[in-house]
Amino acid sequence: MALNLIMLGPPGAGKGTQAERFARSRGIPKISTGDILREAVQTGTDVGKRARAIMDRGELISDDVMIGIVRERLDRDDARSGFVLDGFPRTVAQAEALDTIMNGRDPLIVVNIVVPLAELVRRLASRLICEDCGANAAVRETQVAAADKVVMPTAGGAAAETAAAVLAQTEPLRCRRCGGRLVQRTDDSAGVVLERLKVYDLNTKPLVEFYRRRPTFRTIDGAQPPDEEVLTELAAHVAPGVTTADLDALAEKRIENAGATAAFKGYHGYPATICASINEEVIHGIPSGRRVLNEGDVISIDVGAALGGYYGDSAITLPVGQVSEQAALLLRATEEALYKAIEVVRPGRRISDIGHAVQKHVEAYGFSVVREFVGHGIGQRMHEEPQVPNYGDPGRGPRLAEGMVLAIEPMVNAGKPAVKVLADGWTAVTRDASLSAHFEHTVAVTADGPWILTAREVPVPVR
Repeated sequence: MALNLIMLGPPGAGKGTQAERFARSRGIPKISTGDILREAVQTGTDVGKRARAIMDRGELISDDVMIGIVRERLDRDDARSGFVLDGFPRTVAQAEALDTIMNGRDPLIVVNIVVPLAELVRRLASRLICEDCGANAAVRETQVAAADKVVMPTAGGAAAETAAAVLAQTEPLRCRRCGGRLVQRTDDSAGVVLERLKVYDLNTKPLVEFYRRRPTFRTIDGAQPPDEEVLTELAAHVAPGVTTADLDALAEKRIENAGATAAFKGYHGYPATICASINEEVIHGIPSGRRVLNEGDVISIDVGAALGGYYGDSAITLPVGQVSEQAALLLRATEEALYKAIEVVRPGRRISDIGHAVQKHVEAYGFSVVREFVGHGIGQRMHEEPQVPNYGDPGRGPRLAEGMVLAIEPMVNAGKPAVKVLADGWTAVTRDASLSAHFEHTVAVTADGPWILTAREVPVPVR
């Protein structure tokens, strides 16, 4: 069966990245309307000549011309085994025409990528574009702020207008793909981005409704990094006799297949894809073929991944077979503490409110909170400000603001809180050899409350 895929989603949702991933993995063409429009004009096909005449008049390309260009491209032999459409259809009229083009072929699979508004604004407002090849690149906000204005053509090429853009002063800000200069379009400023997203939502709702009732329509979470998917798969493989190296190899393959990059491997010299910490190991346990899981162990798995210039970080502690009552209670209390902490992630609250929620919950069970290691901000770098301790009095520290993204990660010991780092320079263990548990989510602060970006399903605000 051919994979005939349509990607829907707002600007900044990652349609292009995901489209390239699907196309590469299946050996099928990724068909971008901007690319095929330029090609049709350059090669001088009949419909391409019509498009050139429209563009020369400074007008927008009409539906019938765009539909003709798409029909030409889908009739090629390389599209018979499947394709990924990026940027088409944009209207119900185009969708109806596409159904006619697809008559007699395998059905369309429609993927609608959803991302919280705050996350979209954050992505687009920090996005640079290569002025030569059009590739996207995420950068720090400070790099975007210090910039000179230049003018570049619109990436789509569908109209004669030009878009003002900003050339970052800091060198070298160069495209990894072609070496071209990275610039920021002025319509990627936060205020303009909000208006663009409102227009997109208004114009695209009819198209989404057109496809929604089809059995081949799927909604996926465009804010979710692949690390939570990796944890889900690793959890299914945790069993007596499995080594932590086995789990690491599985995680590395899964992240690679997702088109992402393992965030931990090579970070400050760390040698593996995941951290696998057993029993009294708190965090940063290095996977090894000699570390075999035994019945009754608990194992904390921490994984980070980067996709589209943004990082995600997530952790879970799992029982290996049957565990003691104390171990089961420790795991339950630590996971509960994570969600207690997430509940307070709202604009106007303080950073210390998060740690206070963790400490209050776990100490009620007689457990203790690790002090030496804390959570952190996360985004275009793995570790950003602010630090997020898992203890302390409420009402202190920076105020939470919409758009902040935090890695919240309670580390809880069954015994005393003190830890030490082993001779390998990484593995942290409890000083009294008591069991430890570690749970983590990447969470965005939104006007409606916390948004768990590493949830396994399409995320909803925690109430």
